[in-house]
Formats: sequence, structure tokens, C-alpha cells
Amino acid sequence: MKAKLWVLVVGLFVFSSCARVEDYYYFSNVGNEEFAVSAADSSATKLNILPGDQLSIVVSSSSPEITVLFNSSNAGGSTMAAINGSSSSNIVLGYLVDSNGDIAFPQLGNVKVIGLSTTQIQELLERDLEPLLKNAVVNVRHVNFRISVLGEVNRPGIFNIPYDRCSVLQVLSMAGDLTIFGKRESVLLIRESQGKRTTTRLNLNDKSILTDSNFYLKNGDVLYVEPNRTRVNQSSTFFQVWPTVTSAVTLLILVLNNLKN
Repeated sequence: MKAKLWVLVVGLFVFSSCARVEDYYYFSNVGNEEFAVSAADSSATKLNILPGDQLSIVVSSSSPEITVLFNSSNAGGSTMAAINGSSSSNIVLGYLVDSNGDIAFPQLGNVKVIGLSTTQIQELLERDLEPLLKNAVVNVRHVNFRISVLGEVNRPGIFNIPYDRCSVLQVLSMAGDLTIFGKRESVLLIRESQGKRTTTRLNLNDKSILTDSNFYLKNGDVLYVEPNRTRVNQSSTFFQVWPTVTSAVTLLILVLNNLKN
């Protein structure tokens, strides 16, 4: 009787330490629904430029002999940044936004771009270049839009985003998704803005994340995926030794019980 009771206690302990299957689902409470585009979604398409940002600006026109001046590798104020890695074989020239929010652009001098979106900068440069170039077309990209992901993901690292907006789901996909040990209900978002550092918890199990104001990330954001209880238990010496101890004790009790009988 004592042996059966001991086995029951051990079984209940092991069962209680197991995570629920629902803990591993994304959006476990979502059904066939339609989500309205929120104000946060709209603002995410307007990534405002800040000091320290780097812009790739390519100019084309019907006068290629003049256009080459604006696309020269020696363009004033330009620096180099690697996209999606640090390999020198994948380098894009860019214009660094200085502490005053300006870029030094050929023939135009300092151009104020702080607070503008890439589309607004494009329109601004096309207008300013009109007296110099016929049918000028400007393409502007933000080349140092970086998000850091660490913790319980398959490929932690710093990811360069090649487009103007990136959602939590997109950057987690770049990181190879969460491991089975990642806490989906409490992903930590760390953000620096206007001299302040803020932290926010994101619940990937809940459909509300799809309309959350933090669904789309900003340049410099950091995502940290915490380990769940199963991972912590695996790392604990107690839980590493516990199965062996319980098995040995259970076997001993069964043997002693059989000897008594």
C-alpha cells in the first residue's frame, strides 16, 4: 500500500511540473475574425527618421552624366553599412543623419530630414533637385533599421530590416521562431525613445497582440524571450537528479514490499 501511495505522489508531482499544451500555441483564442487596421498600423508605415539613422538615397534622371554625381561613392557625408550581415560583399552606401537631423547631400548642402518618413524625404529631394535635374526620381531606404532578438529563439542575433516596417512576428521568424522552451505569454520588448528606456510584455498567446500598438517594432528595439518552467527545470541540478532518485526509491520500496510479502 505504501508503495502504491509513493508512486501516486511521484506521478502527481511529475504531472504538475508539465506545461499545458496551450502554452505553446500562438493566438490560442483567435477564431475566424477580421481585425480593423489600427492607428498603430498606419503610423508604422511612416518610420520617422532620427539622428544616427542611415539612408540609402539613389537618384535617377534623364541626364545620367549629371545623376552620377549624386550617386557617387564619395558623396559628402556618406558612410557604409552592411545589410543582413557584416560581409563587405554586401555593402550599401548611405547618408548618415547627424545630431542636428541633417544629411549632407551633393549640390543641396545640409537637408533637414529628422522626423520625416522615407516617402517624405523622397518627395523633398525630388522637389529640391528639380532645378538641377530633369525628371529626377529619388529612391530612399532606411538601411540601419535593426532589431535585436535574444533568449529562447533558434537564431538569436541583430537583424537588419530591409523595409520600412517590421512586426513582432516577422522578426521572430527571422530569428528562427521561438524554441519549445520560450515563454510565449511574456515576450519582453525593450525600447529606447526620446532619452527614455521602456519595457513592455507581449503575449503571443492572445489575439490582442494583433492590434497592440507594439505589434510593429521600431529601430533599435530589443526582444527577449524568457525560458519557460520546463527549461528552468532542465537546468536545475535538483530536477536533473530528481528522476533518478525517485526511480531508485520507488524500486527500493517495491523490492522491500515484495520481500515482506
